Amino acid sequence: MIVSVSRRTDVPAFHSEWFMNRVRAGSALVRNPVCRDLLHRVELSTESVDCFVFFTKDPRPMMRHLDELDGMGHEYVFQITVNPYGADIEPGVPRKAEVAESFRELGDRIGRGRLVWRYDPVILGGRMTVEYHRRKFETLCNELGDRTDRCTVGFLRRYGKLEDRLAAAGL
Repeated sequence: MIVSVSRRTDVPAFHSEWFMNRVRAGSALVRNPVCRDLLHRVELSTESVDCFVFFTKDPRPMMRHLDELDGMGHEYVFQITVNPYGADIEPGVPRKAEVAESFRELGDRIGRGRLVWRYDPVILGGRMTVEYHRRKFETLCNELGDRTDRCTVGFLRRYGKLEDRLAAAGL
């Protein structure tokens, strides 16, 4: 089984201690996001899990646990989002230089085949033109490209509660 850790919230950045406690215990209870009363037990033993896939914008808190995961025999890969936005667009996300540095450190530690760069979302509007993204993407390629074999790109899907934040940022 491949375990997504996690597309619902950034577990590696904000809940790595909880996650490791659950791995040590051998399972985690996961609440259904639609029907909040339903819980599902996910087995986390090496016998049950083929690979953990860590989705994050800040791998640093999880990186301190990699030796322990290795010692347990767990396989894992990381998908790290690195894009050109600042706190006006992504409040609470570390500065891009910090994330890029941890991306490079992680690439050196686990190898380029286990590290995916995610450039997402591509926001088009206002100052964020196609040319803006072309320049920023090229810069990030030069910074990160020797640590990964893959990059995924996604475009922004606008929805109601996001519109106010984008408008406030001039987008």
